[in-house]
Amino acid sequence: MRIKKTNNGGAIVPQNDGGVAEATPPAYPEILDRQPLKVVRSGVLSWYDVGEAIRIYLHKLLGREILCEACPCEIDYWSIIFCGTKISIEELEILFRSVSADEETREYTCYSEDALQTYSSIGCHLSDLLLQQALSMSWKKTFAMKANLIMFDCNIRRQNNG
Repeated sequence: MRIKKTNNGGAIVPQNDGGVAEATPPAYPEILDRQPLKVVRSGVLSWYDVGEAIRIYLHKLLGREILCEACPCEIDYWSIIFCGTKISIEELEILFRSVSADEETREYTCYSEDALQTYSSIGCHLSDLLLQQALSMSWKKTFAMKANLIMFDCNIRRQNNG
């Protein structure tokens, strides 16, 4: 899945690059007797596309260009680094409000090390919520692979066009 910026106000639209459309059930039917096989939709984005999606979303939200680099840290953790700039505590609060961040998300966001309260990166919780907002999608779990972010059990939210 890649993202594409459209001409109608710069909306981001996921683009399907192909992949597995069907799955063959296991050869052992007794497995399916205990619990039915659940097939879920997943999405895959390159780290470049993750950074671009968040960059575009932050530009709309904060009104300024912020180059974003997305990178994997561990299999279940990834982050966004702001290249060449930092965001203020006030801008961070705008990000929190835009995703209705709970206390856990606020707690796990990287804290500032300087007296001016500026941030050069954000952690996985907030990054994940921002990406969901940017793509108008939701998912239940992500895996941070070397080249891609994999999002499992994806749902596309209805867009309000009017």
